[in-house]
Formats: sequence, structure tokens, C-alpha cells
Amino acid sequence: MEIKITTRLKTYDLVALTAFYTLIEDLGLKERLRKLEREEVWKILVNCNKEEGKNLAEEFTTKVKIFVNPNKHYWRVECKEESKEEGEFKGKGNGEYLVEVLTWWKEDARVDSALKTLRVTWNYGDKIKEVRRGELWKLTVKASNWEEAKEITEGIIVTKSRDKGLIINPHSQSYTILKIEKL
Repeated sequence: MEIKITTRLKTYDLVALTAFYTLIEDLGLKERLRKLEREEVWKILVNCNKEEGKNLAEEFTTKVKIFVNPNKHYWRVECKEESKEEGEFKGKGNGEYLVEVLTWWKEDARVDSALKTLRVTWNYGDKIKEVRRGELWKLTVKASNWEEAKEITEGIIVTKSRDKGLIINPHSQSYTILKIEKL
């Protein structure tokens, strides 16, 4: 079973704002990038049935306090059978597209700490199989079709030089485009 906890800040996300203004002002994407938002995603793989998984998800968001700080986060929780990230590509024609990109660190000390805390401090033991943390970036881009929207997004996401890309370092991070949808 997979528990997915997604959080976003109640206040301004200064990382997303800085990235947005860097992309439009310094990297010349003023005509292409309309909006940029970021959410943190935690995926916890657990050994249990769906009902027990829902109870664990409730505990992880209200009691454990590793993933959610209710004073600073809005959050949503999903419980489902383990799945792989798959893309959804809709729409044709000119206009704006919503693109969702999930980025992951290849190595992450916060994940190691969360896994140890859940297993040892909170005594969940082997019930916790794996913990992953990523960022969900939501971009609104202006493009003539979804193929161009994908191309623009990849140019924004993957850092290739000082003036190309910004969001991930391909040596230490990976990404998956989850959705491209015409608005």
C-alpha cells in the first residue's frame, strides 16, 4: 500500500517565487511561463491492508508531525495500492497548458531521517517499507500544442547550463512529467 502526503505552504513559497522570476527575467521565458507553483510530496510504502493504511495516514498527518506542520501547511492524503507514475497528455491547439512535474532526489537525508524516525522512534518497524520525498512543480506554459508544452517544460526543468534550465540538477535528481493538459 502507498500513502501519499502532499503539502503546500499556507504562506508565499519563496522558492517557487524566486524560481519563477529567475525563469521569466533572467532566462527569458516571460512569453512562455505564466505561473509556477510547488508542493512537497511524501510517498510512504507500508505493509498493511487499505483500512490500516488509512489509519496510518491519519497518524502520519496528525500525530507523527514529520510530514505536516498544521501551522504552516495545507495537505491532502491519498491511500492506494502501489503504483507507478504515468503521464497524462490531453489537448491540442494553441493556448496555455498546465504541466505537472514530479522531481525526486536520488539521495535524501530527510528521507533517511524520516524512515528511521518512523521505524524506531514511532515503533512502526518493518511495517514501513520505503519513504520517498519529492517536489511537485505545476507550470502554466504558453504553447501551440502539448508537444511544444513538453519541450518548453523540459527546458525549464533540467539544468544544462547557467542559462538553460533551473529546477533540477540531472546528476542528483530525476523527474517525471505527470500531466500536460490544455487549459
